[in-house]
Amino acid sequence: LESVTHLTGAVRVQFVARTNGIDHPGYPFPLRTQAEYEIREDGVTLDLAVTNLGKTDAPVTLGWHPYFTVPSASSVNELRLVLPASSTLPTDADLLPLHEPRTVAIADSALDIRESTIIGSAALDACFTDLHRTGSRFETLVSGPGGEQLTVWQTSGEIYVYTGDRLDRDARRCLAIQPISHVPDAFNDSTLHTEIALSGGLTRTFTCGFDYARGGQAQTG
Repeated sequence: LESVTHLTGAVRVQFVARTNGIDHPGYPFPLRTQAEYEIREDGVTLDLAVTNLGKTDAPVTLGWHPYFTVPSASSVNELRLVLPASSTLPTDADLLPLHEPRTVAIADSALDIRESTIIGSAALDACFTDLHRTGSRFETLVSGPGGEQLTVWQTSGEIYVYTGDRLDRDARRCLAIQPISHVPDAFNDSTLHTEIALSGGLTRTFTCGFDYARGGQAQTG
């Protein structure tokens, strides 16, 4: 924990971690990583920044991996979802990217969730790409049966969505919406090596967060 700052209507919490490039032989790069959370009553903003302290290029991708629940929903089945994506990342049986083709269009398929859709029994465990902006950001929308509105947003990158089917506890009780700077397994994709390389002395940033609006009691009858 680096610092805590109290603002009007918010608290800003900053964490800093450093790696020396020695303790982790599989990833021998000295980095400074900063995560700054601005926590408000109606949401959170997360600013990530990684600086390469070394002299050689380091592969760096960034992201956030939150799981969300909505008070009025007993499971993800009851949630409505809107994903601003027109393609997805094809994977093998172990969910590793195939790399060829790089992406698959999802128009008119079960993964086309650009319009509000009840999740129901659908099992999602996929990276969604080719995102469409709303203003200056990409927005994934979740609404609960009680009228709650959750907007998970990011300024760049891709979205990974998981309905929690294989969780050991409370399967399908929560929904993972994960803003990420690059597709999963980017380190092993030779076509992305230049894109994810962070040169010595440079910093890579990534910004995401969520907004939340409480709903009223769901009406029945």
